[in-house]
Amino acid sequence: MDVLPSFSQILSVAADMLDLDLTWEEAAHDATNMATIRAIGSSPSDESVVVVELLVAAGETIHEGQAVASVEATKSVFDLTSSISGEVSEILAVPGQTLRVGEPLMRVHVDSTVTANTAVCSSLPLDPGRPHFKRRASSERIRLPRRDQHSRRYSVGFSSIATVEGSRIVTNDEFVLPRGEFVAEDIVRRTGIEQRRWVGHNEDAVSMAAQASRQVLEKERLILEDIDLLICSTTSPSSVTPSTACRVLNALTQSRGEIMLQAYDINAACSGYLYALQAGYDYLQSRPQGRVLVVTTEVLSPLLNRDDFDTAILFGDAASATVLYGEAWMDKSLAEIYRPDLSAKGDKGDVLSVPFLRDGFIQMQGRRVFHEAVRTMITSLTRVCDLQQISIDKLDLIVPHQANQRILDAIQSRVQARVCSNIRQYGNTSSSSIPLCLAEVIPTASSGSLLGLCAFGGGFTFGAGILQMN
Repeated sequence: MDVLPSFSQILSVAADMLDLDLTWEEAAHDATNMATIRAIGSSPSDESVVVVELLVAAGETIHEGQAVASVEATKSVFDLTSSISGEVSEILAVPGQTLRVGEPLMRVHVDSTVTANTAVCSSLPLDPGRPHFKRRASSERIRLPRRDQHSRRYSVGFSSIATVEGSRIVTNDEFVLPRGEFVAEDIVRRTGIEQRRWVGHNEDAVSMAAQASRQVLEKERLILEDIDLLICSTTSPSSVTPSTACRVLNALTQSRGEIMLQAYDINAACSGYLYALQAGYDYLQSRPQGRVLVVTTEVLSPLLNRDDFDTAILFGDAASATVLYGEAWMDKSLAEIYRPDLSAKGDKGDVLSVPFLRDGFIQMQGRRVFHEAVRTMITSLTRVCDLQQISIDKLDLIVPHQANQRILDAIQSRVQARVCSNIRQYGNTSSSSIPLCLAEVIPTASSGSLLGLCAFGGGFTFGAGILQMN
């Protein structure tokens, strides 16, 4: 402990850096063996904690390592333990009270057998008292640079991607055999889809999303406490409240205790992944030291009317998880993402609609959707390239939303870059379709290559983004 900087030394250096004069109001010390248990946080970024519950009372004997209070920090609720043994002399806080880190929580009369070399006895003379700050008169104050519209954006990194598909493989034969007027190859010619994955027993949007999240955290060697924000894109929530994001957070913390972080849903249909990426990107402009977990989870099979042949053959179930890194963690990322450019066009719901579960089935006018999708995805991709001053012809690969192979072919006819397609194996998985493609593409993409992302979905929503591989 002697080699570590003291509280007063750290505060003195900080005050000098901020151009402040620091003085100390001497603390009154007891001649008796009294020690103070002070509030601490769960991480260095915590400035204060809330007392949730006091676990001991005045007059009670406590032992080293014993939990004395339950406190709530920024990201967790944890037990504050005592580093000393003795009798609680005075409780200095009440449940619900907010304490700044370092403020006293309780006073303890230390066992008389404690020697002068212990942390207890040495803690009293090391207490410098209460600090007081005063701004120096000097005009040479430190001024932090302002970020205005001309300042550069912070870079945002992009991780590997984890995906989870429904466990049940549904081939075209399941659709055509009961009808008799089609064969499986007819569906392939019309849609490019040979099979799709639907959820099986005990699978749902939350379980798949939680599984994908665990996988990506393991891949990236992160724990949930490293994440600052969880954004979930879904078109098939099981409830409005709790949000799917909060349900996923609950699933991830079942065996870990309570962990708190910002979490919310985005519903932008098939464009949801890009909408979530933009939200995560913008968050990391104010928190360049942060990390964002972007989750997509789509379970559309229960919303399909098997009698609506043209729609039922299209959709599959899948989830994905991606980590966005703030600029402080760019060395951990596989690619850099440029800010996605998004837009929407109002629709009253007669062209493409997805109801709540048990409220009906997915309705879609395929021809109308085809024309809107091709036009808006190309327009969005061109616009985001213009914003980044990149020619669309410089893109090495385009990864569009996997809606229908005919739409992908129409995009391919308008651009030079190769268009990624994996719809044959998965069908249309809404906002999970772009990450499903990226999970296949990123591991073999060459350094410096540019990937264009574009999507169109119900609402109507659309947008595009660019990834540059590290």
